Amino acid sequence: MKPKNSKFISIIIIFSFSITSFGFPQFFTYIINQTSLSSRDNTFEEWRDVILNHNSIKTETLIDLQQETISNLYEQINIYQDWDNGIYSANEKNQLLLSNSHTPRIRYLGPDNHPIEGYDLISHDDEKFELNFRLDDRILNEWVVRVYAYLDYDLYDTFMSNSEKFEDGSTYKHFQPGEQPDFQDLNPDTSFMGIEFDKILEDHDQWTTSEKDYVAKKNYPGRIDQELYFHVKVLYKKDIYESNGWHSYYFYSNFYLSWYWTSSFQHRTLNIRDDDLGAPVISNINIIDAPIYDGYNEIIFEINAEDKSGISELYIEFLGDKYLDNDNDNLISIPNPSAPGDYTLSISAVDADSDREGDQLVSTVYSNLNILDDDITAPQIIIDENEFGWNVSILDNDGIIDSESSGNYTLIDQYGQIIDSGIIYQEETIYSISKELISLMKPVSLSLRVFATNNDCEWEGDEETSEATREISITLEDCYNYVIAQIEKLKNYIKENLQSCVKNFFIKKLNNTQLNLRSAYNQVIQGNICCALHNLENALSLIRMIKSIFLCFCQNFCCCDIDLGYVIYSLNDIRNNIVLLKGNSVDYEKNTDLGYQIASIEVKVLNLKDFIQENINYFDSWCLRRIIMQTAILIESALFHIAHDTDYICVLTCAQLTLDLAKCKVNYLLGEEKISQNLADVLIERMTQIQNEIELVK
Repeated sequence: MKPKNSKFISIIIIFSFSITSFGFPQFFTYIINQTSLSSRDNTFEEWRDVILNHNSIKTETLIDLQQETISNLYEQINIYQDWDNGIYSANEKNQLLLSNSHTPRIRYLGPDNHPIEGYDLISHDDEKFELNFRLDDRILNEWVVRVYAYLDYDLYDTFMSNSEKFEDGSTYKHFQPGEQPDFQDLNPDTSFMGIEFDKILEDHDQWTTSEKDYVAKKNYPGRIDQELYFHVKVLYKKDIYESNGWHSYYFYSNFYLSWYWTSSFQHRTLNIRDDDLGAPVISNINIIDAPIYDGYNEIIFEINAEDKSGISELYIEFLGDKYLDNDNDNLISIPNPSAPGDYTLSISAVDADSDREGDQLVSTVYSNLNILDDDITAPQIIIDENEFGWNVSILDNDGIIDSESSGNYTLIDQYGQIIDSGIIYQEETIYSISKELISLMKPVSLSLRVFATNNDCEWEGDEETSEATREISITLEDCYNYVIAQIEKLKNYIKENLQSCVKNFFIKKLNNTQLNLRSAYNQVIQGNICCALHNLENALSLIRMIKSIFLCFCQNFCCCDIDLGYVIYSLNDIRNNIVLLKGNSVDYEKNTDLGYQIASIEVKVLNLKDFIQENINYFDSWCLRRIIMQTAILIESALFHIAHDTDYICVLTCAQLTLDLAKCKVNYLLGEEKISQNLADVLIERMTQIQNEIELVK
């Protein structure tokens, strides 16, 4: 058993009461109902309907339930769904359902049904013991089954450790679906009450509502003692859904209250007089959940106000408004002004002595209120670099109330162009910024700028923010390593997904491609650009060969469509990046930007060739593809001219003229109705765009 916090109430005039705690066992499997679920993969709505149906609640009346009950419904649904998904075992699920349940509450009531808050219950004398109390249980799948009340005359033989047992000594009763417990099985153990006690209330009606008022009465109690204990023992039934239906679990919880009782009386002469000459006494002003921070929506005061005639009105005046204790529960809620600082408010109580005009008296006291800022520091920004990118996260754990910090990042190149940007939605979550910005395949200096806010915005000027900047670079080596990593990823995919014995051939060719790339990078660093371009050309040839074999003989390699599509896409991407490596290598050696510009144009030409191959019949497009490939070769040769410090403009002009020839071929195919007008327009537009870009480079 895991007990809850106990609360002891001591009131000195006639009696002394105290309330014990009660708790739940740490293991459960239980309850019965006619509803069931057909699978272990049920939706939120299905679980909701099963629970509501088991509690005889219509779905359309869900909005009318108290917030506490709705919250418990959602808690139970989440636990059942996690059980569905295998996150919890049946035993773990049952423990959570019981541990998450709020213990049913008892409230002892005095005159006029006011909660007992430390004043004398004057109706208690030696002629009659009478005490009102209210039980409430707002948890779904839980019912009060029986209620007993006892008067205990012997304090010293009370043994509370046995207070929650049945007659047979067990602490709970478990019944399978369809089982009905015998009446005798659920009898309470009364040995903890000691030897001398009176049972003064017994109710065997199972609840159909969430709360119930009781009156425990005993005329002419058997004894008059200095100290007396009042006990309430409640039998609860908890229903939990299992794979075979609803199971029942019964357990007892005990509440007790002590009070001093005296039989001292005096005779007095009767006079007509004011029966209440004193104003109310206001004491024990307590702020719930103090200290108060600016993030709270409301501030709740618990105020003890006493008067011989009772209290007719209790209220607070704050910032020009009046807030009443409308529920007569000694609790008053006022709105939080939010802005931190010191405030003063007044608390007033009006007595209930209204026998004649002007009979009522008012007491007023003043109290100070201090509002604190719940978060006074800005979030911390963390930027870490990994092999192919950066990890960004925000930490903001120093606030009293977590306002869920957020932010954004921007990646800017050396020319002020925004390369990438994004939003950081959650704190303590890693957001990865990929160097597939390297897909630009161009060495560049970048600035990573991160902004974060603690979202603490209860009042103007409340928010704290942070900014961090990290200067980072993508080097030529990063570009080479990225392409090598792309090839490695493709190798692993081929190993795992292609069943053909020929896959070893592809892996060997890809290994050779990686060797050529590493050799090319070393040649560039050593200043031998011609050898580097030769190695890069070898790498391109290997990629083209692998692609051709896949396209021509894919059925012989047992390739599924998904395998082929992924491999061809990867090969095209690797091919384009190798072309860009050529341009970057030339720029590195010659300290120019022409190489990357020309290589980018060649990539667009190669992509155009792929587009033609995908959208036009193989034989109809053969000639056009040859012309486009010749254009790519001419543009590529411009890189070699730059590397050898010779004129490259001539070959670029030839490339433009070759594209004119390609346009003629497109018009021919259109005239022969081999392609549509729309496709012809797209092809000519892309060719014209390439020609214009070549002209800019020239």
